[in-house]
Amino acid sequence: MTKKKDDEFWIQGAIKHPGSLRRMLCMPKDKSVTIPKTVLDKIDDADVGDTFDNPTQTGCSEIHVTKKMKQKVRAAQRFRSFH
Repeated sequence: MTKKKDDEFWIQGAIKHPGSLRRMLCMPKDKSVTIPKTVLDKIDDADVGDTFDNPTQTGCSEIHVTKKMKQKVRAAQRFRSFH
């Protein structure tokens, strides 16, 4: 059984808009600054429409949770576990 080259890099096709979650959270474009796990967890626990203060010093000071943001956070948490 041979693998196609596309099957090997399937994750690259899964990300339609790279950096969109980072822009939603006002995070710097610098790749060395990752989105803190505490922010991801807090967004995942919040309900759609909730607004809360950012628990870290990076990014927006206030975060308004949307449905699309929650979807992107779940994907980010899933991708983080691949490391």
